[in-house]
Amino acid sequence: SSPSDVKRVVQHAPEPELVDSERARHILGGISARLLWALTHDGTIPCVRLGRRLLYRPDTLRELCIDREQK
Repeated sequence: SSPSDVKRVVQHAPEPELVDSERARHILGGISARLLWALTHDGTIPCVRLGRRLLYRPDTLRELCIDREQK
């Protein structure tokens, strides 16, 4: 398979329902781990706790960005 075939598959791969903190930080524009923790801890950013892991819904993170966008 050519690189363009691989790129096409990657572009159409479904996004996971839940993402880890590293991916969440990327979705939120590259915020620091400390800021993500603070926003999660104070309830600004909802998360799903599975054992000791905190996972985030990508759609919720994007909505948060849109809601906080300055107009």
